[in-house]
Order: sequence, then structure tokens, then C-alpha cells
Amino acid sequence: MSKHKKAHEKNAKLGYSLYLAAATCWALNGTVSKVVLLEIGDPLRVSQFRGTGAAIILTIFVALTNRKAFRIKPKEALLLAGYGIIGVAMCQWFYFESISRMPITISLLIEFMAPIFVVLYARFVMHVSVRNTVWLGLALAVVGLALVAQVWNGFTLDKVGVLFAIASMTTLVFMYLLGDKASQGRDPVSLLMWAFIFASIFFAVLRPWGSFPWDSLQAQVTPFEGGTDVYPIWPFFAFMVV
Repeated sequence: MSKHKKAHEKNAKLGYSLYLAAATCWALNGTVSKVVLLEIGDPLRVSQFRGTGAAIILTIFVALTNRKAFRIKPKEALLLAGYGIIGVAMCQWFYFESISRMPITISLLIEFMAPIFVVLYARFVMHVSVRNTVWLGLALAVVGLALVAQVWNGFTLDKVGVLFAIASMTTLVFMYLLGDKASQGRDPVSLLMWAFIFASIFFAVLRPWGSFPWDSLQAQVTPFEGGTDVYPIWPFFAFMVV
């Protein structure tokens, strides 16, 4: 086996592992975020806190490890702004709006249809050859989400929640496409840093920090349905950011 092939297989395994870890964190984040949403009641504020907190952490990390990443060209800034506002800020905001109105599994079932549209875009717009295994993988992913949502039990969907889930799915498609283009020539960490910086600016314009309900960080919550144990809410805020 050639060194190139070995390196490719090693990178592929690492990529799958990172994707699995990211999916796990995303699922946990949805559960934790819903606890916060039920207490705060404002998806935009929760999105703002999460996005700005992530921007601060990433900015400090990049400042300590790769200061050259702060240099951006005007053309790149426009792309990063689009990625941050549409792909990060709006996607997160619409997702939180959706799960505040519907079960997380239903929102995810709709939102995670995004890869299907990305593949369709690649195949019919970009004319990129798509392997049959990709279509099979997408079909299995949809079936898996449907099983998790237990669609056979039936459910009544909140119309506004569905619209927000569709909006989140749409912005997720843009996140994939813009992220792929923005990542060319830039490392993933600094890419995320700039995305969250632009996202935090977007949120600050919509809702200035002067009116942020800081007293909500002192609230107490009962995170488990039917439970009686009470916990401070700030660790849930912290987990949501990280």
C-alpha cells in the first residue's frame, strides 16, 4: 500500500471520528439548549449568548496560537460574513426557535435533510459525480432520524415550529456550501472564529447587550422531566457555549 493511500485512509478515519464527535455534541447541545430555552423563553437571546461566548473563546485561542489568522482581505471578509451570519447565526437561531416549539427529534428530522439538498446541488448544479453509496448513506440517515422521532406514533406539528425548522435546514445548506468555499486557504479554527465574530455582531445589532437579562444566569432549573432535583442554570449556559 502506498504512503499516499495510507495517509488518505488515516485522514478518512480521523474525519469520520470527528464527524461522529460533532454529531454527538450537536445532539447534547440541543438537549441542554432546550433546558435553557424553557427557562429564558427567548431563542434569539440564547443564540446570542452561545454565539458571542464561542467567539470570545475562539478569539483568545487564535490570538495565542495563530495571530496571522486575524488578517483577512475585503473579498474574504464578505464571504466570512455571509458564512457567519447565514450559516452560523441564522441556522442556530432558527433551530432554537424550532425546538422551543417542537420536540428536538422532529426539528432535527427536518433540519438534517440539508445534506440531501447539498448532494443534489453538487450533482445537478455543479455536475459532480456522486457515488451510489452517498445516496444510500443519506437514505439510511433519514430512516434513522425517522426511527428516533418515532413518526409511526403520530404527532401534531406546530406550524411556526415547522417553518423555523425548514428555515434552519435552508441556512444549514448555505453553511455547508459557504463553509466549503471559505475553508479554502484558511484553517478550521480561525474560520470558526471569524464566523462566530460576525454572528455575534449580527446578534448585537438585533438585540443590544444593554438589555440582556443577566439575572437569568442565576435561575434554577429542573432539567429532567418528572424530576424534582433543582440545579443552577449557569452550567447549562457554559456547556452550550463550549
